[in-house]
Amino acid sequence: MVDSPTSVGIRFLRALHDPVVPSRIKLLKSLCAAEATWWVDTGRDRLAGAAMPERGMTRGWPLHGTMFINDKLDLFRSLVSEMFPDGVSLSIDPRTIETGSLAVVEAEGYGYAKNGKLYNNRYAFLFDVQGGLICEIREYLDTLHAQDVFGDLREGKSKVIPKDQVACPTPKNGKETLMANAWESFSAGDIDGFAQCFSIDATWWTDSGLKRDRGRFQVLQTALDATPFHGLVPMTEKIQYIRERLGKSYGGQSIEVSPIRFISAGNRVACEAIGYASLLNGSIYQNRYLLIAEVAEGKMTELREYCDTLHVADATGFELQT
Repeated sequence: MVDSPTSVGIRFLRALHDPVVPSRIKLLKSLCAAEATWWVDTGRDRLAGAAMPERGMTRGWPLHGTMFINDKLDLFRSLVSEMFPDGVSLSIDPRTIETGSLAVVEAEGYGYAKNGKLYNNRYAFLFDVQGGLICEIREYLDTLHAQDVFGDLREGKSKVIPKDQVACPTPKNGKETLMANAWESFSAGDIDGFAQCFSIDATWWTDSGLKRDRGRFQVLQTALDATPFHGLVPMTEKIQYIRERLGKSYGGQSIEVSPIRFISAGNRVACEAIGYASLLNGSIYQNRYLLIAEVAEGKMTELREYCDTLHVADATGFELQT
């Protein structure tokens, strides 16, 4: 019997974070197809985040774009045991989503790097598992925090790519239709219509960059202190924040958020999407998202936004000024 995509993905993550597993790289490779790939976003280099994998790639760790799995795991073996002598613990959210060959798994890692910095990242992994083997891993995490621990936040030059033309996938059920409608309204600047897709007591979470405690999943924060890295906030405040930010940073224009894939099961729905906007400061905003929502009675009650936070900081200058 072939294991489910969720169980294969979780097994992979647990082995990845268990330093006492004998020959764990061999085990991890055995869970993957020969030409499997692993993607993580790239901060300042938007081009690298959209590029196909190549042998002998020299892009930076840990924000490398798409790599072949064997190259990624060999690099992992050579670097991570040195970076984290005591390892990194992992807790996995039981609220997974699985549709067909796809599984979405959320998790949180915790460990101290050799440089003394605490690494406490929150992740959403998207696994494509076929015939019991992982064919693709897409890892969404707080890239601003990762780069702070692993390297220099100001390293490298900003690179942008031409605007993608994306055709929205066809929603397969009411939850996916709700998600699609929300981002269609948002992209059109219809913030009232966007707000109507959420329950009155809904919350929005996005990770917190350099302020790790603020990003706790269950600790309510405020969206009214002008930071895009706000943690868990009431949706009513988030809507107010969105209106103010669109006026101050986007000249009244909205961000175009274009879904590229939906995954849904039970009362949960996930959406991979790309965003595009021209900012008043002259920067081009080109983010990539995994958006995960809880749905009840035709409304989203909770939304988690996983995206490239280093790109947010780079485009807006917000966190890089601290």
